[in-house]
Amino acid sequence: MTENNHSCHPRPGTRFGGAARQKNAASANGRRSLPRLAIRGRFTSSPFSLFDTFPARLLACQSTLRFPLRRPFMSSEPSRQPIIEFRRVNYRLANGNALLKDVSFTVPLGDTLVLLGRSGAGKTTALKMINRLVETNDGEVRVEGKTTLEWNPIALRRRIGYVIQESGLFPHYTVEENISLVPKLERWPAQRIRERLEELLLLVGLPAVQFMKRYPHELSGGQRQRVGVARALAADPPILLMDEPFGALDPLTRGEVRREFNELQQRLGKTIVIVTHDISEALLLGTRIGLMDAGELRGIYSPREFLRSTDPVAAAYVAQLRLLERAVEET
Repeated sequence: MTENNHSCHPRPGTRFGGAARQKNAASANGRRSLPRLAIRGRFTSSPFSLFDTFPARLLACQSTLRFPLRRPFMSSEPSRQPIIEFRRVNYRLANGNALLKDVSFTVPLGDTLVLLGRSGAGKTTALKMINRLVETNDGEVRVEGKTTLEWNPIALRRRIGYVIQESGLFPHYTVEENISLVPKLERWPAQRIRERLEELLLLVGLPAVQFMKRYPHELSGGQRQRVGVARALAADPPILLMDEPFGALDPLTRGEVRREFNELQQRLGKTIVIVTHDISEALLLGTRIGLMDAGELRGIYSPREFLRSTDPVAAAYVAQLRLLERAVEET
């Protein structure tokens, strides 16, 4: 088999859409399996096919998806209005320390914006402003055409799924209870909740008959994170916020889960904002990358634009990728 050093291939048996696992899940639930989002090409023996950091192959991961990643939406298209919008947003602590400085950006429908930056850059503060866990000192944050201050906070948060590091599951709730929480608060009928539970668990590769009665401590780290994603999607929110969602996982599981999440996003088309300090994660998952540093938004780039950027902070991230690539090639 000829190895392609610049191609992206999944490891056999991946879960978000893995064919064998879906077949078993479908049999267990007595319903038809969902179609798999396969990735074209042959499996490779390259040790970096699952958890990659090489720029050329990271971009190849996007180009080889059977359903290609969405291009950035153009503002001239009237049907693609911003779903999330920051207008000259500032945030200062009581001691006067500025965490966000004049930040402006938009996230169009179906886009995946990754906020990339080191610790203390202001990424999580910006993310929490979208669901009004933090309120601005100056400027506006708008969600679906209204400022967050115009929204009822509870109604706003039920329009937004929220995934955090280590999943944030309630330890005393089963998988079923964790995922069903928001639909129950929304007073969904019991049958609809049950159907949604089974649908979501099948979607993330955890058959309901096997996993729904388990508690979080009975799951692996990757399984807990998948349940966290399912819970965030339970009420079918149009927006998904993810704060370092894969950071607590070991490198191999992290690479597997984030690639599976990328496939999942192709199917669902949610508007997503992800916070990370991992450049490879930003390149793999983002339609666009918002680079933050010391409370400022230095720029928004496509993955290819980011790799070619002359911004000193962006160049420092890319230099780390190049350094690792050279180190491996020299071994």
